[in-house]
Amino acid sequence: NSGSEQNEESIVKEFQKKYGNIVYIKTEREGLYSAWNRAVKVASGQYLTNANTDDRHRKDALEIMANTLLGNPDAALVYGDQIITDTTNPTFENHHAVEIAKRAEFSKERLLFGCCVGSQPMWRKSLHDEFGGFDETLVCAADWDFWLKAAQKHNFKHIQESLGLYYRNENGIEHGRKIQSLYER
Repeated sequence: NSGSEQNEESIVKEFQKKYGNIVYIKTEREGLYSAWNRAVKVASGQYLTNANTDDRHRKDALEIMANTLLGNPDAALVYGDQIITDTTNPTFENHHAVEIAKRAEFSKERLLFGCCVGSQPMWRKSLHDEFGGFDETLVCAADWDFWLKAAQKHNFKHIQESLGLYYRNENGIEHGRKIQSLYER
């Protein structure tokens, strides 16, 4: 929780009562990738993913992605298709889709022209031992920057299923800072 004012803490505390493995870290407001790097350092699992507060995963998305990584030891990262919505806080089961983002099959060349991975991948934590953290000088494209580094040596795998909802937030980090986003790309 990087200085959020939306009361996620009470939600997390409820889940912590049920699941003892949840680590909750509360900080002053910091950049997205500073928060991600902090989480990478304390994570104990072999796989990592991000869960943006305005996006949603399908109930079995993490299981599908983890099993795909288990079954494909040559893949360092997996990603699925996404349903794009313009509605805040829907559920995967009850949403208003405005578009289906069918992600491109992975190739190193394709990744150069856009972040085909999307915003809800799962990757091996070991990539951070090899390539370090996310570039904290970037505001909205440090994940893509990291995937580009990792793709130089590793393969990624596309899962051809919609595994999450992506809220196209015109005031969010990606769309609300168009000049910054173009500059970083």
